[in-house]
Amino acid sequence: MKKKKLLGDNWDGRIHISSNVATLTRATHSLDTKIGKDVKVWLYLDKTDGTQVDYKELTSDGSNGFTGDEALYYPASETSINLYGLHMNNSSISTMPTTFPTSSQTHSVESDQKKPSSDGGSDPANYAKSDLIYAKVTGKTKDAVRTANGKIELEFTHLLSKIEVVLKKRCKSG
Repeated sequence: MKKKKLLGDNWDGRIHISSNVATLTRATHSLDTKIGKDVKVWLYLDKTDGTQVDYKELTSDGSNGFTGDEALYYPASETSINLYGLHMNNSSISTMPTTFPTSSQTHSVESDQKKPSSDGGSDPANYAKSDLIYAKVTGKTKDAVRTANGKIELEFTHLLSKIEVVLKKRCKSG
């Protein structure tokens, strides 16, 4: 009897990260469903017992994908993993921490939110840079990742609320 070949049988263990954004607080600059282009995201991969296995700094491509995950592999000895993604604007951190930041962090919002992006897109670079987003995927089994040909989608949530203020000069009559 011939065995059926299952989807993902040729999987080499490589993980491919994609993203989407929970659409609760953003409605402009195309950041309601995706991360802006060239935004740095820190990714941490842990065993389910909390022991960190790997970390990567990814760069968003503006279409829910990333560069920088080319050498990210599912740990051979694990049956389940957790992933954490974080983008923050912290001028006191010049390089990605090798472990997930567990202490208090300072997030900065750029004063000029309308500076255009490097590619001339609709999402101003400083607006995207000032966004604070976080994603968490827990208990991702090796079989589920194998079946998906190594694809793992991170759903990011905005941790800041968008507030727009319009100031109008009030004219007195008379």
